[in-house]
Amino acid sequence: MSPINCLVSILYLLMCAGATFAQSGTYQKIDKNGSSCTIAIIKTGNKLEAAAFAWWGTTSGTNGNFSGAGTLKGQVCTIKSAEDAGCGLTITLMDKKIKAIFNDCMTSNLPEDFSGTYALLTTALPGVYQVKDDRSYFYKSASLKTKLKTYLVKADKVIITLENILNKDWVYVNYRNLTGHETSGYMRLSALKLIKPSLN
Repeated sequence: MSPINCLVSILYLLMCAGATFAQSGTYQKIDKNGSSCTIAIIKTGNKLEAAAFAWWGTTSGTNGNFSGAGTLKGQVCTIKSAEDAGCGLTITLMDKKIKAIFNDCMTSNLPEDFSGTYALLTTALPGVYQVKDDRSYFYKSASLKTKLKTYLVKADKVIITLENILNKDWVYVNYRNLTGHETSGYMRLSALKLIKPSLN
């Protein structure tokens, strides 16, 4: 193969790889009453996986979950809930936004109140992450001014759930070591590398 043909092949593969996960990311909608909903989607070709976590913003801590998968038709995908056969979510892909419409979902999943336009919160996804730095410190809050003495070391693995993705910079981490000791706190997303996305 000539160098030019080789270069063309590499560029084609890179373009295809970029298109595979276009639109993948975590999106959020926050209402004036304090309730919020976060939706993570993974787009692979014309397949779309989605998971949602809603918070009613009440002292009772009411929340709801949704997950499922479907096939895109153009920019629209209708997804049936994995937990509630009657519950559905229609997602329309837009530029750095998605439109989500929940249909016939129980309160334990997500009612129509959480339908609307969601803005891209971060390209990060829930899943298994690995610590990239020699030391990655915990923080008391999502602020560099609140650094704690506790830290994880390079190659430690943590699971980041959808509700623990705060924004493009911060996540909340619960870590349990081999002896069962738990450490939790805020951590910079830049210190972690996604090794396996998971929306379940």
